[in-house]
Amino acid sequence: MRTKIWSTLKYIIVIFSILVFSNLVFSNTVALADSKPVIKLNHIFITKKDSNVNIQQIIQIDVPKGYKEQREGKVIKAFIPLPAGFNNVTINGLSKEEFVELKDGLGIVTIPESPLKLSINYLLPFNENSSINLSYPYACEMLAVLTIPGELAVKSNSLTPQGVLDITGKSFDVYATGNLNENTPISFELVKGQGNLQKAPEVYNEEPVNLKFHSPEHIQRWKNSPLGNTNPHLWLAFLIFVIGGIVVALIMLYRNKQDTLDEEEFLEKVTKLKEEEREILAKIEILDDKYDKGEVLEEEYNELLNHYKDQLKKVKIELKKLSE
Repeated sequence: MRTKIWSTLKYIIVIFSILVFSNLVFSNTVALADSKPVIKLNHIFITKKDSNVNIQQIIQIDVPKGYKEQREGKVIKAFIPLPAGFNNVTINGLSKEEFVELKDGLGIVTIPESPLKLSINYLLPFNENSSINLSYPYACEMLAVLTIPGELAVKSNSLTPQGVLDITGKSFDVYATGNLNENTPISFELVKGQGNLQKAPEVYNEEPVNLKFHSPEHIQRWKNSPLGNTNPHLWLAFLIFVIGGIVVALIMLYRNKQDTLDEEEFLEKVTKLKEEEREILAKIEILDDKYDKGEVLEEEYNELLNHYKDQLKKVKIELKKLSE
């Protein structure tokens, strides 16, 4: 039994080693290719300013170490798209040497820290209404558009109205969405006039919300970990496989121990019955000897002999049961 248990454990170890090696070798290229920045927070504050709207975009983005991409012939660390027609761009959080202005957004050349936190200000032309279309090349955990209540209304199938929220003593009409995959289109229309005046529920929070198990943040944490070049789902399968193997081994050890206890109990019963059998046969032999010497009458002899035979019969029946 112990040999079978050891063989099972060796089989589990061999299979586990093969799976680990396969995971490390074949997942490396795919994992590196999938490792992209993740936008943790993207708040777009919009206010009316003459014939324009002033936009302050607060963005927080995680950029994997060593990540690079190329846009318009320039190598950059991350790309932040801006709406068509943007102008007068200023950025807090980066020096002029750390970003480049591209035709459809900003390219981040240097990442001073990660997550990178930026405040981007720019203007957009605006008359009575204006359509804004955005598509971020990275996954986004939280995106919100905020306007002054009564100044601008937001119409969108991409954003959900959250009501009016107070931020640092100011009220904003909030429209939000979250857990967006990369390249998810976001469209909304700005209309001059009254928007939502209903207070936002207390559960709304400007921090990332509604994070699921496979949220971009969890994915990014895995990619930045020492095992980031491997498949996390395969590691989960490994864990289940190993735990299952340990459980099987423990069950086999328990059964082996139980079998040992059953065998000891069996031998003990057989030994006891054999001892009883020898004692009865010895009594019969003594009885026969006394009868031959005339020390026991025939009637008493027959009575004792039948009694011993009955006892012997019972012992033999018990031995037969144990042998079946």
